[in-house]
Amino acid sequence: MRKMLVAGIILGIIAFSWGYEGRAVDRVCTDMITRLTLLEQYLTQDRQTVMRAAQEVNESWDEHEKVMEIFIPHDDTDSVNIQQASLMGCIETENYNRALIVIRELKAHFAEIQKKSHVGLKNIF
Repeated sequence: MRKMLVAGIILGIIAFSWGYEGRAVDRVCTDMITRLTLLEQYLTQDRQTVMRAAQEVNESWDEHEKVMEIFIPHDDTDSVNIQQASLMGCIETENYNRALIVIRELKAHFAEIQKKSHVGLKNIF
């Protein structure tokens, strides 16, 4: 009886933490996709507006990265860091066509991270 109670408590803790992880990752990914969508729209604006929006995306990721490193593989955070650097390089050189490609890659990457964080049989097995 005691072993069943301990096992139940442990499973409850695991389920709670898994749910918390999914919500945290979902919140960060949604925020980053929203910011990247805004940046995508700003690419037609003047250089200063584009740079400011890109810096906001960068600063937001810098804040979120600390949380994301707890919940997702480091390969994913490293990949986002590399793509962020590429995006900033494109914007600094005013290569907005390439910047648009990188923005869309980042949005797809965050959508995939978000999808992987949801609890389901596909993610368990």
